[in-house]
Amino acid sequence: MLTFDKLREITRVCELRPDCSNREGGKLTNCSHQVFGKMKKIVQKSQLSFAYVDSISDDAIAKIFYPNLIKRVRKGKRLPCKERIIETRVKRKGKRRLTWAKLFLEYESVDEKTAYRLTQFKFLARQMILEYQASMKQFYEPGECLFIDYAGLTVSVKENGRVTRLFVFVAVLGFSKRLFAFATRGMTTRDWLLALKKAFNFFGGVTEVVHSDNTVALVKKSGLLPLYTDEAKHFFRFYNCLADTSRVAKSQDNALAENGVSIVTYRILNYMQDMMFTSVDDANAYILREVNKINAAKFQSESFSRDDLFYKSEKGTLADLPKHEYQHIIYQKLLTVPKTYLISYEGHLYSVPHKYIGKRVEIRVYENGVIDILNRHELVTQHHVSKHTSGATIVREHMPIAHQKDAEKTKEFFVAWGHEIGVAAQQMTLKQYDFTRNTRSRHIGKRCIALQKCCNKVGAAVFERACAYALEKQQYHPTYVDMVARARPWEFLAETKPGFKHDNIRGPEYYGGSSHG
Repeated sequence: MLTFDKLREITRVCELRPDCSNREGGKLTNCSHQVFGKMKKIVQKSQLSFAYVDSISDDAIAKIFYPNLIKRVRKGKRLPCKERIIETRVKRKGKRRLTWAKLFLEYESVDEKTAYRLTQFKFLARQMILEYQASMKQFYEPGECLFIDYAGLTVSVKENGRVTRLFVFVAVLGFSKRLFAFATRGMTTRDWLLALKKAFNFFGGVTEVVHSDNTVALVKKSGLLPLYTDEAKHFFRFYNCLADTSRVAKSQDNALAENGVSIVTYRILNYMQDMMFTSVDDANAYILREVNKINAAKFQSESFSRDDLFYKSEKGTLADLPKHEYQHIIYQKLLTVPKTYLISYEGHLYSVPHKYIGKRVEIRVYENGVIDILNRHELVTQHHVSKHTSGATIVREHMPIAHQKDAEKTKEFFVAWGHEIGVAAQQMTLKQYDFTRNTRSRHIGKRCIALQKCCNKVGAAVFERACAYALEKQQYHPTYVDMVARARPWEFLAETKPGFKHDNIRGPEYYGGSSHG
């Protein structure tokens, strides 16, 4: 059977050279003279013109030149069941698939007279499968979508005498097909987001959508509108972009990333299998050099490269990067603010404005050491992680007014007050803090308050002399100072003091200058 193009050519030669011999016509149409003569008779008998033959379909030409061919087509035959073919040959995977022989016997057993033979059955069934697997090619606008995935092949790095494996992240822009690859130590949520941040920095902007598969590192629950992890949602909100996933077990939805992984694997990672790097940075430096070579190379059968297409049409459509670099969340928790308006992180306490007592707040700790405390997604306060594993970081404005006043009563506060009264009062205040290393000691503060009350009661001048007298006697308890201030012994000291010295008269030096603790 001749091809339909050759039949059209024979018709054209017969129209232009109606008197040519069969041998001459055979040479002009590149076929045997016998075949040309046979076809020439059909053309002349049917009075065919080239314009007519060129305008009709191949099936119509076959009916003209091979009328008996149609009679060989069997009529009344039953087509294979398409649903059964798709179910057993496409949807079932691996060993669960039925063989062609099993399917044919099943098909033939229904009615042998109306059944096709095995060869035709398989041909028709495969055609049904091809129609079912029809793929709709997707086209993306510049700056619209970034496709991401991890390669299956790993690379080696030797650090401190120990060999570890690195996993390679791949990102592909939907329009220009520009590639990016980055090696990470794992495939955790933080690794995915770190690599994606590097990809945005590499491209110099942010796409409208980031498309991935349903990795558990990013997706809590798959579906038409997937539910992402908290840190992934925070990342996409920070970059002001959307996120989408492939259908479950439908890798073709992420075809560009799969193709990018294939390119990176065969053109970079395969060669890296014979290399040993001394650090992750060295491995990434090598990967970046090779990726740049791929991006600069021209497409097959095209006069432009990925870089050419990117810089010409896509780079300007990318959204600007945020002014501040994204910081990964290393700790996140919801809790209720207690009455102390202090929340704990790693043993250290951090203050929250007291008006949020009893309310739910979210604490976020970032990799740069910043602690954000939020209420209803609104920033309440911010701290920096303390180097101390105990103690507290309290902002004065977070405290109630009464607590602020009470917190002011420290060693510095009371010593400054004593300085205003006089030297003796200041020394007496300092003596109170000799019993503790805590400048905010509540017990010593109460002693200082007692001294203040005594001063207010007797006056500054009397209080100053009382402090001087108590210091001379090495008596530092506020009760003693108050007793001296009321008794005022300096007024009658001159009258009772003997005017001579005698060995039998004992002074305070003899008893060692005892004092009240």
